[in-house]
Amino acid sequence: MLSCKEVSHLASDHLDNPPRGWAGLQFKMHLMICGPCRRFRQHLVTSRDTAARLARQLWQEDNDTATRILDKIDESAGKK
Repeated sequence: MLSCKEVSHLASDHLDNPPRGWAGLQFKMHLMICGPCRRFRQHLVTSRDTAARLARQLWQEDNDTATRILDKIDESAGKK
């Protein structure tokens, strides 16, 4: 069985390339029994989806994309 530390290291890789075979089974079994790791993985999914949605929105709005992305990041970090 994988430890929480191992799952946290593997979680982001597994978002894009789900593991197969024994490794995939171990990963899924750990998530089934470990609430904190399930929440951690869900936070990764949410962060990835939010960043992708923000990037798509900014790219569609205008040509000054880099500046707008940095401004949005600063705003969300509470720097402005």
